[in-house]
Amino acid sequence: MKKKIKKWLGLVLALALVVGSLPGAPLPAYAGSDAANTLDKDKFHQWVPYDTATKISFGTKSRKGSEAPVDLGDVSQAPTGGKIHAYRNSDWTEIWVVHEEDGTIVFPKDCTSLFSGEDDHNYKLLRHVFFYEVDTSQVKNMMRMFFKCSQLEELDLTAFNTGRVR
Repeated sequence: MKKKIKKWLGLVLALALVVGSLPGAPLPAYAGSDAANTLDKDKFHQWVPYDTATKISFGTKSRKGSEAPVDLGDVSQAPTGGKIHAYRNSDWTEIWVVHEEDGTIVFPKDCTSLFSGEDDHNYKLLRHVFFYEVDTSQVKNMMRMFFKCSQLEELDLTAFNTGRVR
């Protein structure tokens, strides 16, 4: 009887090892906790100047080029080692929010007032916003996202997936 149990146990363990090592379908960027790839609203408001920014672009680091050389720091939800950084030009008017490893920037589930800020901290000088490599498929709230952005001239939202927005 013990031999049969050992055989079955060995077979189950071997099968588990084989199945566990098979490549599965890649998980989407928002699956589980992917804080390193997800934009943090509070850090964004902290590092991206609401009172001087006229252009904000979201994309990969390789797309950024040399127009915004100063790294302002990590704006991801990760406590350390985040992959999303904000960069600025010399006069703080052009901001790039980039994925350091040329991946996709995942937007948080709640994007309420993302460009509006709180109180009087709105991006009132903002004229251009570009969304290149972004994932908005898990966003549930976009209320007042561009509220009080009265100077906007260019805003392309074709990259947005709003299927879950309430």
